[in-house]
Amino acid sequence: MEIILTFIYVLFAIFLLIVVLFIDYYLATCFYEVACEKGHIHKKYLYICFFFCFAGYLLVCSLPDRKTDSIQKPKKIQFSTTSGHKWHCPNCGVLVPEDMIRCKCGYSKNTTDK
Repeated sequence: MEIILTFIYVLFAIFLLIVVLFIDYYLATCFYEVACEKGHIHKKYLYICFFFCFAGYLLVCSLPDRKTDSIQKPKKIQFSTTSGHKWHCPNCGVLVPEDMIRCKCGYSKNTTDK
């Protein structure tokens, strides 16, 4: 009878360990998504959160936000009064010739013209 109880305790302990690992992995993936939303796309934040739990969660919470452009309102295109009819790209600030629709950084001037 004692052997059966010990076996049940061991199975229960293994089951609890598996449940805790699944919960830890789920939380680590959630915090990794937060790190990605902040602009830190390295997988190391997933591993840190998985292996170090709360220390990793605090690390992700304290990461600086690299995507400040998503918070700001989209900027209007500023046309230059200089000759050549160029427009300023709001993403990179480069003067782009009027006949070009897209800047070299990938910004299209038609996105804000309406």
